Parts: sequence; structure tokens; C-alpha cells
Amino acid sequence: ALSALGIAPIIDILINKNIEDASAVTLKLSEIISYFGLPVTIITFMCVYLAIICGKNLLNIITHWYLSKLNMSIQKEITIDLFRKFMNSGWQFFILKKLGKLNNTLISEVGKIITMLEDGINITANGIRVIFYTVLALTISWKLTTLIVITSVILLLPFLLIGKIGYSIGKEHTSLGNEYQTTIYESLNSAKL
Repeated sequence: ALSALGIAPIIDILINKNIEDASAVTLKLSEIISYFGLPVTIITFMCVYLAIICGKNLLNIITHWYLSKLNMSIQKEITIDLFRKFMNSGWQFFILKKLGKLNNTLISEVGKIITMLEDGINITANGIRVIFYTVLALTISWKLTTLIVITSVILLLPFLLIGKIGYSIGKEHTSLGNEYQTTIYESLNSAKL
């Protein structure tokens, strides 16, 4: 939305050679530019647009860096906690559990938890973005926005069903992964003997 506010005055000036015939957004941005003592030209508007894009991308980079750092610290904490629990458990635990299942839990399942955490963060961020754009769209045209939202919900219903099917497939995948890792580790341990 901020990018659109930056590019609107450039398009406005290219279409309307006279600044007085420009839109309200262009006039407001012209006032802000004049307040800082800068000339109101297309070059100034392009510089403002470039600054908006650079600022937006810088914020995006900082956000992704912070989220990656948070993700790695949570992954480290989960892995160490799980490993510590394995090591503090009694000998009976290791005799009853198969090594492949333990290995699969340490490697695969922790990765899946972290992926789920990343997806949750992205869903939250995109949810906030959707709310912002929905409010903006409702202020522009509530009838058209309502029609688009209803159509989107109808089109998204099949994907909810696919999500449930995917969940059951994921459970089966984890079970098969446990069996696969167990077979490999038991074979390798037998080969050592």
C-alpha cells in the first residue's frame, strides 16, 4: 500500500502536466516535499518512491533476520531439551525403544516442528496484512469487497479438505519414517556384530 502511495504521484505527474490538476495523494505528498524545502518535481517524487522501496526492503530484511535468529534459537532449545531427556532417561527406555525411532524423532520431527513454527509466524504476519488490506478495501468499496471475500471463501473451502487429508498423510509418513530408520539402524547394528 505504501508503494502505491509512492508511485501514484509519479503517474499523476506523467498524466497531468499541471500539478494543480493532480490527485489528493499527489497534492499531499507535494506539501510534505515543500515542507522539507525540496523542489516538487518528478525527480523528487522518484527519489521519494526509491526511499519508500528501500525502506520497505530494509524492514523486510531486518524482519527476516530476526525471525531466522528466533527460529534457530528455538530449534536449538528444542533439540537440546529433547536430547537431554533422552540422555536422562533410564536404560529401560533405550532397550524398549528402537534406535531408528529415536533418530527419526531427533532429526525429522524437530525439523517439522521448526517448519510449523515458521509457517505459524508467516500466517500471523500475512493475517495482519490481510486485515489491513481488507479494511482499506472496505473503505474504498464495501460491496465489491464483500463479493470478493465471499467468492474467496467459496474457492478456499476445497483446500481445507485437502489440509485434513494432508494431516493424515503426514501421520502415516512419520510412522513409515520411524519404521525405515529403525530398519536401517538395526541392520547396521547387526552388520557390526
